[in-house]
Amino acid sequence: MASIGSTEYSACLTTVSNGEEARKLSRLIVQSHLSACVNIIPNIRSVYEWKSMIHEDNEFILLIKTKKS
Repeated sequence: MASIGSTEYSACLTTVSNGEEARKLSRLIVQSHLSACVNIIPNIRSVYEWKSMIHEDNEFILLIKTKKS
C-alpha cells in the first residue's frame, strides 16, 4: 500500500471470463471515477471448486487501482 500525503491507495483484484467483459467493466469503473486506472491481465488459468467439482477456466484479471475510503 502506498501513501502520498494523507491519501492512501489500494488495489483490488477480480477476474472476468472474457476480454469484452474485461474492457466493458474497466471502462465503466474508470468513467465512474471509481479508479483512475484498471489493468487488464489476459490469459490466466483458474482452477477452482464449484458444487463439489473441480473446474478450470481461462479468465482475465482486472487490477483496479483506487483510493482507500
